[in-house]
Amino acid sequence: MIARSFKSGSRRCLSPLCVVFALLIAGCNADLPGKPNPKERPIPAEKVLAFDVLYSRNCAGCHGKDGKQGPAPPLNDPLFRAIVPADELEKVVSQGRPGTPMAAFAHRNGGSLTAVQVQVLVNEIKGVRYRIVDERAEGKANVDLVADDEGIMPKWGAVAPAAPSIPSYGLAKTNGNDAHGAEIFAQACASCHGNNGKGVVKDGKRLNKINDPAFLALISDQAIRRIIITGRLDLKMPDYSQSQGRVDDFQPLTSTDITDLVALLASWRRASPTAAE
Repeated sequence: MIARSFKSGSRRCLSPLCVVFALLIAGCNADLPGKPNPKERPIPAEKVLAFDVLYSRNCAGCHGKDGKQGPAPPLNDPLFRAIVPADELEKVVSQGRPGTPMAAFAHRNGGSLTAVQVQVLVNEIKGVRYRIVDERAEGKANVDLVADDEGIMPKWGAVAPAAPSIPSYGLAKTNGNDAHGAEIFAQACASCHGNNGKGVVKDGKRLNKINDPAFLALISDQAIRRIIITGRLDLKMPDYSQSQGRVDDFQPLTSTDITDLVALLASWRRASPTAAE
C-alpha cells in the first residue's frame, strides 16, 4: 500500500518535470528569453559602413543634421557637391584642415575612420553611386569601395555636373590682388558685412562682422573661397551669382574676383594681432 502510494506520488511529482523537459527539447532551436541574437550584436565601429551612421557620428555636430543648418558650412548643398573635387574632399576628411576646427578623421592620421569609411563619406557627399566589395583570401577580409552606376544611391541623391561658368573650387596658384578685392567687397559684400567687413549696426547691435580676429584665425583661405562661391543659403547669404542685397549693377563674380576677395580677407588676417600661423 505504501509502495503504491509512493509510485503514484512519484508520477504526480515527475509529470510536470517531464512536460518541461519535453518543451525544452521541442524548442531547443527556438529563441529563448535571454539568448543572444547574432543579428542584434553591436557592429564594431570600424566595420560600420552605413552613411547615415557615419555622418551622424562624425560630421553632423558641425555640419548639421542632413548636412544643413550647422555652425560649419553645409555639405548637403548642390553647388558645393558639384564643384568640390572628390580627391580634395577625401583629403580634407582624412587630414582635416590644420589650424581650424576641422579635424583629421582617417586612422592613419589619428582619426576614427578606416579608408573605406572615408570613401563612403566622399561618395555620398559627391553623389556618386557605389558598391561595397567584401573579399576574403587566406583567412583575411579585404573590404573595398568601387564606383558603380548600379550601386548604392547616395542618401542626398545624385548631383548634376558643375557648369563651366562656375568659378573653380581650388585656390589660385598666384596671389590675388587685395586692392581689387576691396572694390569687389564694396559691390558684393559690404551691404551685409559693412565697410571693410566691420559689420552693420541694427537695433543697437553689430552684426555680420567678418573682419574679426577670431573668425579669421579659424577659417582657411580655401573655406573662404568655397563660401564666396556657394554662399550660405542657410544663413541667407547669396552665392557668387545671386544679386539680392547687392548693388544694382552687380554681375556674377568671376574666379579672379573671388581670388582677390580671398586675398583681401587674408590681408585682414595678417593684420590681426592674433593671426593664425
